Amino acid sequence: AHYSLGVVKMLYDWNWEGAEKEINLAIELCPSYAEAHDGYAAYLSATGKKNEAIAAAEIAVDLDPLSWYLNANLGMYLLRANRLEDSKERFRKILDIGTIHPHMHRMMGQVYLL
Repeated sequence: AHYSLGVVKMLYDWNWEGAEKEINLAIELCPSYAEAHDGYAAYLSATGKKNEAIAAAEIAVDLDPLSWYLNANLGMYLLRANRLEDSKERFRKILDIGTIHPHMHRMMGQVYLL
């Protein structure tokens, strides 16, 4: 519930302080909840903390390494931090594990355009 409330505060209310508080509480209550770490990465990215966003996204991926969505978000944060080779490698890994999702091809295309 805290994770969902944090996402609502972040995406709909633009209440950054409240979002951070709720998402961190979700992580504190359930440190193995990968989506909460991913939500924290989204918060960090939205507030301009690129390296911290990557670190939080890496925790999420470590908790659920086969999630194409979490891996894609990590690739996106790497892209935003201008770590193009790392981003390309992450997207290629997602495709290599058999994920067939148009979003992956679009994200890989963005890497090549930069």
